[in-house]
Amino acid sequence: MLSRGRPAKAAELFSEAAAAVEQMGLPAASMLYIETGRAQLQSGQRDFASANYQRGLELLIAARRADRLQTLGRLAVGELEAAGFSQLAADLGEKVERAIQAAGPSTIAPPPAQAPRLPAKCPYCGGNVRSSEVDWLAPEEPACAYCGSSLGVES
Repeated sequence: MLSRGRPAKAAELFSEAAAAVEQMGLPAASMLYIETGRAQLQSGQRDFASANYQRGLELLIAARRADRLQTLGRLAVGELEAAGFSQLAADLGEKVERAIQAAGPSTIAPPPAQAPRLPAKCPYCGGNVRSSEVDWLAPEEPACAYCGSSLGVES
């Protein structure tokens, strides 16, 4: 829907998926709430966007994954700031940084110095792949931020 220029419909679908995935207790819920917020920003639904970013970040903080907080958490806080939600961004940014410190060292490998070319979509769940949001299980093994499946690399 986003690629077809229908961000409001994409937001609706992301929102439904986020709620269902959260109900199942799966970690991808945080990412789906943030995606909901992104789509809502694109469609002008600012109040809903801030609430979904906040929910996604709260779930991410609760998961205590320093690696995801360092990448996705900081990115989402920056997006909130850029969208004009300065106070919310500052409040959540402080929580993200405290959670990073509390979580301790990451067990996920850092991204390689020269990242390989990634697919645009996860071949397993169809989620959008952004280099700033993938987990690096090893220097040549990125994992989907939504489902955790190995993405492989494109040559």
